[in-house]
Amino acid sequence: MEMTTKKYSAKEILSNKTNMTAWLFGNVLHKVLKEQYKDVTLTPSVMESDFIKAVYKGKSWKKDYGQHLRMSIKSPVFIIDVNALTEKTIDLFSIVVKDEFKKQGIGSKLLATMVSLADNLGNDISLVPVAINSTNNIKQAEKAAQWLRDWYSSYEFSKDKDSPEMIYHANF
Repeated sequence: MEMTTKKYSAKEILSNKTNMTAWLFGNVLHKVLKEQYKDVTLTPSVMESDFIKAVYKGKSWKKDYGQHLRMSIKSPVFIIDVNALTEKTIDLFSIVVKDEFKKQGIGSKLLATMVSLADNLGNDISLVPVAINSTNNIKQAEKAAQWLRDWYSSYEFSKDKDSPEMIYHANF
């Protein structure tokens, strides 16, 4: 069976205000990061269906995104994926610093840049802390995710009492 990918026009994608929020955030973030890092690229994609899984309170938790715009920013040092979530909120789907660049404060600099940009644009940032490739053991995965929750909390992300989601409210 042959798979086909539906093509979307920029006008079609950006007529949705939620997508416009992610588009603007991704483009401005790309421009800022190009000034700080070499070989930074931006790739917009329409995700037909997507989800994220996490461990929360000892159980598996899943969030379905449905169709949305994803802005992927990549360099030889890091990968950042942001999703359209609402007209005011972008979803930080992933922020990954490549192994050879870890423990140098790069992740902290990237997150600080995103928080500053969110404040300037008036966007909130939502995320689900997941320690990628940490383990298949639920207790160990939850411990690794707790370190991430604590890290995000230090950037004023607040916890949701009913899910592993966290949100940064713009100081706009």
